[in-house]
Amino acid sequence: MPRKPEPVNPCESPWHLLGAELRYWRDQVRGLTLRQAGKLAFCDDADLSKWERGLARPQADTVRRLDEVYGANGRLIALHAFVAELERLRILVRKTQSNGVDATERRQVLQFAAVSAGFGALNPTAEPIRQLLHMDLPDDRTVEDWQTACSDHLKALRTRPPDKVSTDLCSDLIELQRQLRITSNATEVIELRRVVAALSYLQAIVLSRLGEHVAALRWWQTARTAADATGDLHLRLGIRASTAGHMLGHGQRNAAAVLRLADQARELAGDAHSMGTAFIQCTRAKALATLGRHKEARAALRECRNVMEAAPPAADIMPEVWYMRGGQLEYSELWVSAEAGDEKATLEARDRVLSLAEDYEYRIIAHLHLAMCTVKAGGMVEGVRYATDTIGSVPPEFRTNYIDKFGGQLLQIIPEEQRQHPAVNDLRHLLITKPHVSI
Repeated sequence: MPRKPEPVNPCESPWHLLGAELRYWRDQVRGLTLRQAGKLAFCDDADLSKWERGLARPQADTVRRLDEVYGANGRLIALHAFVAELERLRILVRKTQSNGVDATERRQVLQFAAVSAGFGALNPTAEPIRQLLHMDLPDDRTVEDWQTACSDHLKALRTRPPDKVSTDLCSDLIELQRQLRITSNATEVIELRRVVAALSYLQAIVLSRLGEHVAALRWWQTARTAADATGDLHLRLGIRASTAGHMLGHGQRNAAAVLRLADQARELAGDAHSMGTAFIQCTRAKALATLGRHKEARAALRECRNVMEAAPPAADIMPEVWYMRGGQLEYSELWVSAEAGDEKATLEARDRVLSLAEDYEYRIIAHLHLAMCTVKAGGMVEGVRYATDTIGSVPPEFRTNYIDKFGGQLLQIIPEEQRQHPAVNDLRHLLITKPHVSI
């Protein structure tokens, strides 16, 4: 029986991180033994074992061969370059500390290298980046700087391709954790945890759009844990409600499970005067409508409106999200109307979403909800063609996993006897030829 390999802790050092990635690509992606990989890459399998365990450092040309053998598309090459540069800069820091070089200048050099090293070259789940958060390099951003960064990333999420957004988010998440680990001021620690919650929440959305659902679930958990650590009830409620809603949309949890999550958040809220309770009702409405409980779904929407009219407070980080200024209520109304098969109400709700939502994915899905409703109401050909035109017009870099998943759901509700209709075949073919969008 083969001996189980020693586990590699990516947090131990940058070279251990590289080793963990080398093992991941060899073992999990390609399914190769050390001997097989060494033979293909023209290196000694004993040396490869040391590299994977972080006990030795491979040369750049060796990593280039391994990257080619594993089909890593340059990810390992970029990671090796980053690790080597980080090692060089750490040596520089030790030298400059002893020589009295200005600390601000040193930080600028380190930050430039971290940002320019190419974090997007890591594996698609961003898990190694999450583990890199344990590494320490200085950062001197103020809390206000970080709050601005959160708003910038939110805007990017709504307007840019998800793979590009993830790369930038990962860079800031690394810098954030470095600063959090060296901060001793208790008030600042709480504020930085709010930022961790916000950025982790955005990273989970991005990974969901890229179809990396297991990794997304981990980041949802990180966002909830960070929000809980702040003691900010408004943020805790907002994160929980929105997380559950995204899980429902992306198929990470079924409607019954999402309803349970929303009800748990409602229990946490108690009688709190918070916009988070409105967000919870939106999520409940979508889950109830998906379960066919349309009367209860409409009641949840009414409760949401009542809360919003009372203008309660919300979390003050990324307030445009937690105050529901991006069309969240209108999108929930669209969802509920479409699930009920009410074409008139769905059309009106779609138009309200389009007038408010900046997020490209919300806007595309709004059209697809109308297509779904049209099919449910008996207009199969019209609804399917509308969906095909909508998805077909999306630029490849913006065609998220959710968009194609919605198209697949539409195909599933078409009656068996109509599934070979030319319009249906056109949509099916479009979904099969999905462009590859990944980190």
